[in-house]
Amino acid sequence: MNISLRNFEAKDLKTYRKWIENIDAPKYLSRFYPKHYNGRDVQNPDFYLWYIIQTNNKDVGVIWLEKNDKQDKAIKLGIVLGDKNIFNKKIGQTAIPLAISKAKSMMNISSVTLNVRSNNQRAINCYKRCGFNIVNKQIKINRRFRIISFYKMALNLNVKK
Repeated sequence: MNISLRNFEAKDLKTYRKWIENIDAPKYLSRFYPKHYNGRDVQNPDFYLWYIIQTNNKDVGVIWLEKNDKQDKAIKLGIVLGDKNIFNKKIGQTAIPLAISKAKSMMNISSVTLNVRSNNQRAINCYKRCGFNIVNKQIKINRRFRIISFYKMALNLNVKK
């Protein structure tokens, strides 16, 4: 399976919204877009890089890497695969290092972090295979006053392997 990334474009929003529904994304994610996405600018390299994940030239998901502010050396990762039938196919395991490599060449970064729900073992295993480590466990209360337990995971890019 050939996995590649291409820049996310405005025309991808419709498909992406369908993917969010298809996989019942609120079960897995609290946020579906880069933090600084304003509803118009799908690319903003000062704050985020946003890609479509492709397998054999077919669009299958999205991945983004974002900074809180321009000077941040740490970026945060978000990823969504749009079809449950492609889960467990190592697509994320391949796409994540590709996206991080692109971000390293375009942004001055030293680490990547992410949040993952503590009950999402499939995703946790993927992130661990990509070199991420659990930093701590946290909880938050969502808009419906439900407690969500999650792990903060991190990947230090300055460590020699």
